[in-house]
Amino acid sequence: MDRPFEVVYFQSALDEFRELYHRAKVAGVEQQVLEAGKEIDKQLRLDPIGFGDPVYPLRGLNLQVFGRAISPVFVHYAIHESECVVFVSGFRAAPGLDI
Repeated sequence: MDRPFEVVYFQSALDEFRELYHRAKVAGVEQQVLEAGKEIDKQLRLDPIGFGDPVYPLRGLNLQVFGRAISPVFVHYAIHESECVVFVSGFRAAPGLDI
């Protein structure tokens, strides 16, 4: 891709990240959550297709839904490739983690 992708975070995704951070703080792993969040944001801007695992298409909207974990964070997002836009729809603890 010649230009970086624009990343749009749904408010619900921001709320989920904030909640995940607070739970991580209680567990003493808030720094890992922040670092994972920064890396996720970077990858979504530079190479969201190569970064994630395709989950399913939303053909009517011309979107492909992806998911990817960078421990301890899992992100769920959709890409509109022709428009170079990524829509982040959710965050949660990566599978197997109890935070």
